[in-house]
Amino acid sequence: MRSILATALAIATLSTGAMAFERPTLNLGVERSLETEVNSLSVGSDFGPFGLTTNWEDTAEDNFAFNISGIDVDVSHDVGPMTVYMNNDFDSGLKHDDTSVGVSFKF
Repeated sequence: MRSILATALAIATLSTGAMAFERPTLNLGVERSLETEVNSLSVGSDFGPFGLTTNWEDTAEDNFAFNISGIDVDVSHDVGPMTVYMNNDFDSGLKHDDTSVGVSFKF
């Protein structure tokens, strides 16, 4: 038990030091689909390699009664000119919908 706690403390200390220079960012998005008359709102935050976004949708019949349509939990890590990422999608009931894993390259 002590070794597990010591390992967890060491990892927390190292990751806190590595993240000390990262500032969390706030992401806001608004979108309107003209054909389907659906308003979308997204609010999220990124902290280092971790991102969390909540998406709300509102239809014309709802009259601005936004309901959560999904939650995205994303993780990415830059390795030189490439980024390794994993995107997780959850529905409004926090049921897992999809996970995407990939690599993108920067030129």
